[in-house]
Amino acid sequence: MLYLAFSKLELLPLTIPGLFLLTQVRSFALWILSGFAFFFSSLFWVRISMIDYGGVYPPLAYLLVMVLALFLTLYQYAG
Repeated sequence: MLYLAFSKLELLPLTIPGLFLLTQVRSFALWILSGFAFFFSSLFWVRISMIDYGGVYPPLAYLLVMVLALFLTLYQYAG
């Protein structure tokens, strides 16, 4: 829901139920998984820049986007 709220579809009212569902989650692993899913889906456009304009091998580009999403997820919960 949070990805759709901030995508080009502009479904901003989905932030309220998305954040409500996150407040109901008590498991740390689900928090990490939901943060990773949000960042990975939001930053998936970075792979296009790396592949088309940077000349990065496609599997490496996907791996780098996954590492970036994981870093941002852990950084979000570290602060």
